[in-house]
Amino acid sequence: MNPTSLWAQHFADAAHAAIPEPEILHAGRTELDDQGVEHLRITPGRLFGIMPARGKGSEVHAAILLPVLTAEQATALRTASPDCAHTHAPAHTLPECLAHPAHTGGITVVPQTADLRFLCTCPAGTSPCRHTAALVHVLTDHLITHPQSLAVLRGLSTSQAEDLPPAGARSGTEPKTRISAHHTWAWHRDFPDPAPVPRYCPAATRNTPATPAWSCPPPPAAPAEQLHALVRDAAAQVGAFLHQGTPLECRWQEDAVRLTAAIPHTRIPDVAERLGIDIADLRRRTTTTEPAGQRP
Repeated sequence: MNPTSLWAQHFADAAHAAIPEPEILHAGRTELDDQGVEHLRITPGRLFGIMPARGKGSEVHAAILLPVLTAEQATALRTASPDCAHTHAPAHTLPECLAHPAHTGGITVVPQTADLRFLCTCPAGTSPCRHTAALVHVLTDHLITHPQSLAVLRGLSTSQAEDLPPAGARSGTEPKTRISAHHTWAWHRDFPDPAPVPRYCPAATRNTPATPAWSCPPPPAAPAEQLHALVRDAAAQVGAFLHQGTPLECRWQEDAVRLTAAIPHTRIPDVAERLGIDIADLRRRTTTTEPAGQRP
């Protein structure tokens, strides 16, 4: 790896200092070349990607986190050194002069090693792992030709998100969507991203949604009444979020108990076994749980 972009080089230096073990970086490059990374997405403060789990037929979710600059920092950065070329550059660009604190009023745009965080759902139990190291290589390679993507990552760009093409082994093929509900739920349970509550939402209604008109999938999918109950519960959660700012959280037992009470014909013994709680206790909790559709 020989980055030619100043921003790519700065990110590589910070990431390599955060991953001092050469074998992990090497394993990340091998993972990228052999397995590839799909569903790459850059949002303010996060680079996210999905990689196939070796020999398991599933996938792992990995992310690199970097603090975004505050509105005050962004303003100070854009107004510092008024004679510098960066003050006239479009907001979504990232001129190389911004890499020098003397041009930015002391605001540091260059990623710092201490600011980098690595998250992954793989069972390795170490952080960083080969999957997050693969993301390091992906972003370094991407910044060589698209340095403006760092502006998105630092929250300086007007763009809220940027989707990248698949990298590595699958870069020349059509990406396969293999995101399981279990892994998606586990990711948001362990690493939730609090969604901002809109200040004003005139289109939000307090009416209970009507029964969906779409046709349910054939067996072995859940029957129509169970799917409709899930839709009503989701609508109640979103309504509480929009109207009252109730956090959208993934809570293992609370969510399972609520859905067990709301969805008809749920096998309580199976749910109790999965949750590791007593069947009688689960029955008691479901009878005292308020149905989602009746919430204020």
